[in-house]
Amino acid sequence: MKTATNLIYRGDCHSVLKRNFPENCVNLIYMDPPFSFNPKYAKLWYDKETLQMFEEIRKGSVKHYTAWISKRIEQAHRVLKNTGSIYLHCDWKFGHYIKVEMDNIFGKNNFQDEIIWHYSVGGKSQKRWGRKHDTIFFYTKSKKWTFNKKHAKVEPRKTGSKSFGGRIGTDENGRPYQDKIAKSGKIYRYYLDEGRIHDVWEIQPIQSQDKKRTGYFTQKPDELLERIIKVSSNPKDIVLDLMCGCGTTLAVSHSLRRQWIGIDISSQACEVIKQRMEGLEGINKVEIRGLPLTIKDLKKLGGFEFEDYICDMTNSVKTKHTSDKGIDGYHLGETPLQIKQQERVGRKVVDEFETALRRKNKNHGNIIAFSFTKGAYEETARARDDGLDIELIKMSELIKADYDLETLLE
Repeated sequence: MKTATNLIYRGDCHSVLKRNFPENCVNLIYMDPPFSFNPKYAKLWYDKETLQMFEEIRKGSVKHYTAWISKRIEQAHRVLKNTGSIYLHCDWKFGHYIKVEMDNIFGKNNFQDEIIWHYSVGGKSQKRWGRKHDTIFFYTKSKKWTFNKKHAKVEPRKTGSKSFGGRIGTDENGRPYQDKIAKSGKIYRYYLDEGRIHDVWEIQPIQSQDKKRTGYFTQKPDELLERIIKVSSNPKDIVLDLMCGCGTTLAVSHSLRRQWIGIDISSQACEVIKQRMEGLEGINKVEIRGLPLTIKDLKKLGGFEFEDYICDMTNSVKTKHTSDKGIDGYHLGETPLQIKQQERVGRKVVDEFETALRRKNKNHGNIIAFSFTKGAYEETARARDDGLDIELIKMSELIKADYDLETLLE
C-alpha cells in the first residue's frame, strides 16, 4: 500500500497511525510530545486526555504519562522503515522516563545519541542552575540508517584565542583552526571551515517578533529541524511529525524537497498548519483528513468501526468488543460510555446501561446515538431519582462540539 503524503491528519497519532499507516513506510520521524504545562495556553492546544495526564503529573504521578507515550512510540516503531531514524524531543522533567520506553521499544542497542539543544533565552534562577537546554533522543530501527555527514558538521563558536579547551588560530593560508593538545603532548588540529560533528547544538529559539511566529507557544526554530532532516533523510524521503503543532517540520521538509505528513489532535492547530503550508511556494491546497465525519458518513461505518471511531475522537479508552457487557468505552479512562449506531434508541437500552453501571459501581455514564425516543429520556429521569446520572448525547451535538464531551456536558 502506497503511503499518502503531503497532507495533515487530525487526530491522536496513536489511532491515526494504527488506522492509516502500513508497516515500514516512513524514512524519518520527529516526535515532540507535550512535556510541560502552562495553564494559559494548555486549553487552547491540548486535548482532554493530555490535560488529565498533566493533572496527574502535578500530583506527582508519571504512570499515566509513561503509558500514554509508550503507546505512541510503539506505533512510531511499527511505521518506521528498517533503515529509518526517529528523533524524540523532550526536557529534563521526562527525558529519563521516555528513554526507558524508547529502549524497551526500539532496543537499547539502537540508541545512537542524546543531542543537547542549548539556548540562552529565558529567566535566571536564584536557587538552581539555569535550565537552558532540551534533549533530543536519536534512535534507529536497525544497524543501517541514513546519516549525511556533510550536513552534520557544526562550526564551533569563536571566542578569541581559546575555545572549548583548544586554541584558535589561522594558518599560513588564512584558514582558521582549533588546536587541541592530548595528554601525550600531541597536537590535534581541526579546521573550522570544515566544521565538527558533535551532539551539542547551539541554536537560539525563534524570537517573539519573528515573522514566522504562528502563536504556537512551543514552536521550534527552522534551523533545528533543518539539521535533523538534512542529516537523516534524502530528497523525496517521507518525513513524519507525530505531533506537528504549528507545522515547522512540514514547512522545512517541503523546502528541502522531502515528502511530508503531519498529525495533530487539535483541529485549530491543523487549520494553522494548512494556512502556513498553503502560503509556501509550490503548494496550492493541503488536505486535512480526519476532521469530524458527517452523520451520513458515520452511518456507513461498520459497527465496531463506529465504536472505535467515537472512542478515538472523544479520547475514550475502548473495551474489548467481545466482553464489553454493556459498556463500550471509558471517557478519559473513567466515565462509562454506551455507543449505539442507531436512530431512536429507547428505554430498553437505557435500562440495560443502568445495570452495567451498577455492576461497575459507577453512578454516572453517557449514551451516544443518532437520536433517542421519549421513553429513553423518561428512563434517564427515573434513573436520576435512583442516584444514576445518565446523559443522552446525540451524534449531531457531538459533531458540533468537535467531539469534546466535557464542553458538551457543561
